[in-house]
Amino acid sequence: MIMAGLNNSLLILMICPLTFNRTITNQRDCLCLQEPNLYKFCFPIFSMPKKDGDDYVISETGNWNVADQYTKSKIMRPLNLCDYYEDIARFGYESIAEELINYQAPPNDVIRIKAIKRLILELIRLIDNSKFALKKSGTKQTILEYKGLLKKILPLIPQVVHISKNDIEGTTQVTISKPALFEEILEKISGIKSKINEPLNQNHLIFTDTEEFDPVAFKKGLKDRMVNRG
Repeated sequence: MIMAGLNNSLLILMICPLTFNRTITNQRDCLCLQEPNLYKFCFPIFSMPKKDGDDYVISETGNWNVADQYTKSKIMRPLNLCDYYEDIARFGYESIAEELINYQAPPNDVIRIKAIKRLILELIRLIDNSKFALKKSGTKQTILEYKGLLKKILPLIPQVVHISKNDIEGTTQVTISKPALFEEILEKISGIKSKINEPLNQNHLIFTDTEEFDPVAFKKGLKDRMVNRG
């Protein structure tokens, strides 16, 4: 409940239209539309995503919030993980601080091999998480082509790995037997990772086009809805 003093009297606004999860059906729910001084308290200026080819329509079921959470957990988080795995596959360490601490010891090849595998699989997962939302012409086909390339690269990883066993000591040593080929594969994967950003961004899954919210136009729209829908 919001209370505001207007013309030496108190106006009680029973429902604030800032919560866009219901349809406004009567004058009582829309008192702020009648009072310009109160209106600015109910509708602050903010930016909202722009819908291609149409005016933005606020979802009454909260779909925009759901999409925002999905994008953060299923798209942005995998993108961050891919950068993390790429660094480990390239350098063998999570950070330069860790590398400096262990500068006298060579990078652990087992860690680098596992990281490049995880990088490939995380990129494939990212594509699977986002392909349904790619509505721009050609973008879904493009990203699925990248998935096909990644699936072809994955079986190449064992070709750069050498496993030696010591039966007497009961130990196994895993090393990168072809460092140049390993780096070449990693560069191809890195290039694909960079290209995947393009169809994602074209469909506003990374950077979203925004337009400034116009309270006057939105006020008019709410009035039209109230009149037309009863």
